[in-house]
Amino acid sequence: MKIGLVRHFKVAHEFPTGRSVTADDMKQWFEDYDAADIIYGTTLFGVEEWQECYCSDMSRAVKTAEHIYPGTVHRMEELREIPSPPLRGRIKLPFILWAIWIRCCSVINKQTRAEIKIAEQRINKVLDEVFARGGKECSDRESCRPHGISEERADPARVHRSKIQDCQ
Repeated sequence: MKIGLVRHFKVAHEFPTGRSVTADDMKQWFEDYDAADIIYGTTLFGVEEWQECYCSDMSRAVKTAEHIYPGTVHRMEELREIPSPPLRGRIKLPFILWAIWIRCCSVINKQTRAEIKIAEQRINKVLDEVFARGGKECSDRESCRPHGISEERADPARVHRSKIQDCQ
């Protein structure tokens, strides 16, 4: 059984350009990003081979999944993206420097690292549940793995985020 894990198409929300922004501006940008529509596109996935499709319950993920998959889409809060790290301060920086800081937070910020770990646990729990259901219909574990997950994921307790394909 092949399943699809869908993120989302490109979001129709531009990065701030030509001016420096504050932490509050960045918080607002993320809120607007979460509410923005998507730019519909195409994928190279073999969605016709999927028996099931899963995505987060965020509207951009649902719209993308419903656009590319003709069957029932399973919407799950557990598959939501990691929230942006807390941003504070009155300093104004170019957007690109905020983006670099946010990436650095995944390594140096304790709260962000905890959020990443929680997200990985949520995703692994979902995958374990899907594998458990799929295992009844499949003769071997390889045929039950989600599309986009590498063969390295023989152990359902660990997911390789870089191996889950993106629709952008």
